[in-house]
Amino acid sequence: MQLNIPLRNRAAQAVQIRSELGIPPGADALQQIENQVGIEVRNAQFAMQQNRASVDSARAAVELGHQSLDAEQKKYQFGTSTTTLVLQNQSQLATADQLW
Repeated sequence: MQLNIPLRNRAAQAVQIRSELGIPPGADALQQIENQVGIEVRNAQFAMQQNRASVDSARAAVELGHQSLDAEQKKYQFGTSTTTLVLQNQSQLATADQLW
C-alpha cells in the first residue's frame, strides 16, 4: 500500500509565473517601497495639516487673550471690574502665549 501526497512549492510556482509574465524579480520589492513612500507622504501631509490647525488655534487663543485682557482692564479703569478678574485674564494670556 502506498500513499502519494503531492507537495507543492508555491514560491517556485510564483517565480515561474512571474518569469512567464515578464515581471522582473525585484518588482514586488519595488512596489512595496513605492507603497510605503506613498503612505509616508500622506502621513506627513496629515501631520502638517494637524500642525497648521494647532498653530492657528494657538494664534486665535493669544488674540482672544489680548482682547479679553484689554476689555477687562478698561472695565477696571471704570470701576466695573476687580483686580482678580484682571489678573485672571493676564494669567490666561500668559498661558496662551506659552502655547504659541
